[in-house]
Amino acid sequence: MCIRDRSNTKEDSKASSNNTSRKKLLLVDDNYSNLFVLQSYLRPLKISADEVRFLVITQALNGRDAVDRILEKSKKGSSDAYKLVLMDINMPVMGGIEAAGILREKMRDEAIEEIPLVALSAETKTEEEKSEFCKSTGFSEFVTKPITKDDFTKLLMRNNVVF
Repeated sequence: MCIRDRSNTKEDSKASSNNTSRKKLLLVDDNYSNLFVLQSYLRPLKISADEVRFLVITQALNGRDAVDRILEKSKKGSSDAYKLVLMDINMPVMGGIEAAGILREKMRDEAIEEIPLVALSAETKTEEEKSEFCKSTGFSEFVTKPITKDDFTKLLMRNNVVF
């Protein structure tokens, strides 16, 4: 489900049919409140009109759904690929750790584009523990929930989703 797609003008409609310049962000969490908070952080960001217009946020409620969406959109050479995935590690059906393993394997096999995978968790970890967790699970980064608006913005900027 596309949560935010601001294609309201003729110009925007043309842009939506040409996905090459659209930046896609996938938020994966089984808790609707967490998804709502992350989505709400994007509204007041002081980013250019072009960046808002070309930012598409999609949500998934479990790792299986995330893997399916990513495999569908992020095939090698696809202009429709996700640019960043933020994924809870503890979810029903399939957790984030299992999903990250599947996705990293597909990336190694060059079946899909390289995508930064950010682990979201309420677990608190030291920087060393976060680093070890990422190495062992295939995540690019570990973020402790709740994430602040400032940290979320910095995360998006670090990953070139917004400038």
